[in-house]
This record gives sequence, C-alpha cells and structure tokens, in this order.
Amino acid sequence: MPRLYLNSIPTDEKTIFITGEESRYIRNVLRMGAGDEFTVFDSTGAHFKAEIKRVGKTSVVAELMEALPPAEEPAHKLVLLQGILKGRKMDYVIQKATELGVAEIVPVATSRSQVRETRKHDRWQKIALEASRQSWRTTVPEVAEPATFKDYLEGASQLRGCIFWEEGGASLKKMKFEASEEPFVIAIGPEGGFTAQEVEIARAKGLEVGSLGNRILRAETAAVSAVTIVQFLLGEMG
Repeated sequence: MPRLYLNSIPTDEKTIFITGEESRYIRNVLRMGAGDEFTVFDSTGAHFKAEIKRVGKTSVVAELMEALPPAEEPAHKLVLLQGILKGRKMDYVIQKATELGVAEIVPVATSRSQVRETRKHDRWQKIALEASRQSWRTTVPEVAEPATFKDYLEGASQLRGCIFWEEGGASLKKMKFEASEEPFVIAIGPEGGFTAQEVEIARAKGLEVGSLGNRILRAETAAVSAVTIVQFLLGEMG
C-alpha cells in the first residue's frame, strides 16, 4: 500500500486535504483516484490508513479510516556526523543511513573536505523523506544545516559515540555498546578522511576512535558499514 508523509495530520477530523507536492505525487506518480487506499504518517509518528474521496487539479481529499500501529523506530538515537562528500555520494549516504534507522544526519566540512559550501540542504532533506517512505519508517531523520566539524564539536557537550579513522583506532569488538538515552554519534570523514588533530579534538569530546578493519574504504562505504555495525552491536539488527 502506498505511503505518504505530511508535516502534520489533523486527527481531530476525519477529512484531510492534501495539497502541493504531495497531491501531485498522488495524482501524477501514484496515479491514484477515488476509492484507492494509502497510509499517511507525519513527524509525530501518527500513522493512519486513508481512502481517497476526490482527486482535483490542485488538491486531494481523503478520509482517515483507522489508526495503525507505528513501525518500531530504533531504541537508540543514532546521529551520523558525515564529512560532506562530492556529487551524488552524499545523496547515497543520506538515503542509506535513513533506511538503516539513523535519527539525524549532520553534514560537516572538515580540513580535508573537497566541498566546503553547499546549497543542497533541501535536496538532502527530500532524499531522507523519500527513503523514510520507501523503508516504512514512521519518522523522517533531520538533515541538519551544514556546519564545520570544528564548530560542531565546540558547540557540543561531551559526546557518546565513535569517530572512525583509517590511520588507527580500536576494534569495535573491544568497545562497549551499552543501552543509553544519550544519542550515539558516528563520525565519518570525507574523501581523504580526518586529520590527526580532528581525531584528537573528537576524542577530547568523548568520542572513541574506532576502526573498520585493515582495508581502506570509500567514504560512502565506510558510512554505511559503520552505521550497520553499530546498529548490530547496539542490538538493533535482531
């Protein structure tokens, strides 16, 4: 059954009016009409089965039929601190991190970043939305406005998590991954990785230095691998 994300669902009324890009998605992409059913969810985690009553040129009228039990989100909040990557590599990381259950993605410019400024924030947030819809998540990860790695660390209190560094770091098997309400930060560098100075600053903020093994991975491969492994070690992968 198709799924649709809305910023908010007015649950005090059964009839909802869908406009803008969402109505065009129903009309032009899904090609749905009166009588077709779909599910709708919003930023609060509300999740409903709905039926289309009318499809117009600028809006869709639907009726909420029943509340649905939301799919479970990961118990641990994962924050991916990702060095900004070139081209579509960043799109790929945001898409896959969303599918894997990351709660927040923070694009950062580091000393070795080849991309230091970007106007792609809106595009990245849309990619997260589409990936949430595809993977049946009930929430959409927040893609933060890009910042510098230094500014992010200076503005943060003590952090819990791991910075991955190809030039050294402990095996993840030797680290403790305990349940906590505190977010778990996963820091991945851009092409070229982090500098030793950046790693030391991150360590001073509480991040452990971890390794993904002896092979040198592409930045986008490292991001997906790190998120998957940490999710497993936190007990989120079954």
